[in-house]
Amino acid sequence: NAPSSSTTAPTSAASKSASAACSSVRAPTSKILIITLISILSIYISKAEKTYPRTAIILQENSGKTPLDSAITDPAALAISRTVVDALAETFETATTTLQGIGKYSRVVNLTDNNCTRAKLLAELITQSKQGYDIDLFIYGHGGNDLICLKGDNLLGGESGNLRKLLVDARNQENNQSFKFKLRLVYSCTCIGSSLNDDWLAIGATTAVGSRFLNYMAEPMITFFLNDFLNNGKTVFDAASSSFNGAKTIWSVFPWWQQT
Repeated sequence: NAPSSSTTAPTSAASKSASAACSSVRAPTSKILIITLISILSIYISKAEKTYPRTAIILQENSGKTPLDSAITDPAALAISRTVVDALAETFETATTTLQGIGKYSRVVNLTDNNCTRAKLLAELITQSKQGYDIDLFIYGHGGNDLICLKGDNLLGGESGNLRKLLVDARNQENNQSFKFKLRLVYSCTCIGSSLNDDWLAIGATTAVGSRFLNYMAEPMITFFLNDFLNNGKTVFDAASSSFNGAKTIWSVFPWWQQT
């Protein structure tokens, strides 16, 4: 139910991002909660409907940055704030994607935090494609023009960027120049994610969704999109449009947020 062309999510003054910078100061944090959650949910996923040979890949490095960081002057307090926000945000997005995907995906691959690297993304794109699974890739985190921030690395768009080189690398690793990714959908909540739409399409994605400008409304837009696309039978275009409008309505009650 995905259109065959690039889909760009709408935006507004309310849809902005705090920063496209990829670096952050973070204190060490345990991911036990996320690991436990995924383990429990995996049991339900394994029992879910198996008629769809489909995989959801979550590519996520939140970093804990918020628009309010500038108001925190103490470095230690800022590090704690980013650690807490990072863990909570990543746990929430992993849970909501996994739960809404029950019955729609046979597998959920969680490339969050330390696993959010280009090498691991490439490995999963190859593995899932070779095993015959259609892939929906959900990207949660930060980015900018022709840029997605990963853990200690970036994905770069453009003709010579390392995003398009994913397919080149896959074909070289497989020693098969006709190898293709079974990439059905790329949904990105990063800032200016639409700047990479053509790159995702170039490596085989059926459709790609991204914000035209900066994105302050990642939530509840992500949750609305997942529900409409996975559970309400909407096309990618309609789900992206309705989720934007729904998020815009909610954030409109905070006019100060739209002006930051």
